[in-house]
Amino acid sequence: MKNIVFMPAFCDELPHYAQLCVEFWRRWCDKNEVEFIMSTEHPCDPTKVSPQVEKLFSFEILEANNVEYDQCALVDWDTFPMPNAKNLFNYTNNKFTVCLDYGYVTNILRSIEFVKPMFPGNDKVSWDTYFNSGLYIFNKSHKHIFEKTRKFCEDNDAVMKKNPAMFYGDQTPLNFIVLGNEEVTVLPRSFMVHEHFLNIFLNNYTDHTGEYIDAQSYMKHINFVHMTDGPEFRNKLVDLVNNRFYK
Repeated sequence: MKNIVFMPAFCDELPHYAQLCVEFWRRWCDKNEVEFIMSTEHPCDPTKVSPQVEKLFSFEILEANNVEYDQCALVDWDTFPMPNAKNLFNYTNNKFTVCLDYGYVTNILRSIEFVKPMFPGNDKVSWDTYFNSGLYIFNKSHKHIFEKTRKFCEDNDAVMKKNPAMFYGDQTPLNFIVLGNEEVTVLPRSFMVHEHFLNIFLNNYTDHTGEYIDAQSYMKHINFVHMTDGPEFRNKLVDLVNNRFYK
């Protein structure tokens, strides 16, 4: 079985943190005998389509380049694996596979409430089930998911551009198209760790008994990270991970 990691990176030059994310993914792929593929060419006019929506052309990009695969992990350039991260392809059960979003809950709930009327009858998307589109795994039987999500984005282009924060790019529409309509595997919490937990891991401290806690050492329990904070935090985090865990 051939598995690939595909990273859409539609830009002329990657920022520092993204360059290290690419390096971390390459190392993980080499270790797990997975092919790493990155695409930097825009599949459509970037002045008209957001990068998140451009990701929905991944099937076409892979097909145009004659890439053969059984499963593909689609990853954003602000995600990365820890050195001992498990092989996520072993957990899919050959289904569309996602990670729950443990990010900013009020923003998530606001987005769900805004988009839900556009999908009447779908009551499967909630805070409990909402997944993040920064890392998910698909196979060739899932092409229709990309087509449906892209069509939704095209049909609702005006309202999405007017209210970008309400849609999280392709993320919330993708949730409504997948949940309740597809068989889904949900990966464990450690397969997508966001800033709320990362800030705890990053800050060493002394507990109430006076014992010094090397919180950073516990990052070894993380499998994959998705950074959603600003560039300063992202640069700091990847440099720390690189110096402490990869070198």
